[in-house]
Amino acid sequence: MKDPKLVKFLVLATYGCALAIAWFNVELSAKGLAANGTPENVDWALSLGMFTFETCLSTALGTPAFWPVLLGSINGAVEGILDLAGHNRKYQIMAVGLLLLFVGGLCFATLKTYELDLLTTATAIAPSGTPTPGQQFKIYALVFGPEALMLGAGLASLSGGISAVQWMQITQGTARTKGRYTPHNSWEDDVPDLSR
Repeated sequence: MKDPKLVKFLVLATYGCALAIAWFNVELSAKGLAANGTPENVDWALSLGMFTFETCLSTALGTPAFWPVLLGSINGAVEGILDLAGHNRKYQIMAVGLLLLFVGGLCFATLKTYELDLLTTATAIAPSGTPTPGQQFKIYALVFGPEALMLGAGLASLSGGISAVQWMQITQGTARTKGRYTPHNSWEDDVPDLSR
């Protein structure tokens, strides 16, 4: 079991590394989007848009403590839609269809954003068009590395919460134990007083 302060420091350091890698990817994506190699304002805007979308998505999906909330929200949304539609089957199907359309649109946007990110990063790293195995590793590490780090930080944060509870139980147990068992100062404390 680790000290909760150490876990918190590691989580913050991991988030910092993820942010640094993501920002470096923003710069490379802007260069990959630029037609002449020098990014313009629109290239920076698109690159920052990809960064923002990917960060929001990976923050939500990379936080294990959020998963029950997400699943509960989905269940609640489906139940709410079915309740609002009443017993009219046509409205129920339409409402669930709209929800599925939203989820499908989000998945499509995610897929296309990551495809564009991979393409622009590959263009910046390997302008010749054929990346070497080392360059391919760089491309995937820059695009998916922040998400992997955020997932790891989320898991570490979850375990850090458990570790904090265990740490508190151990320190409180130690304090209670100290109060119950006081050591004797000398052997004379054990001898009864017979002078009375």
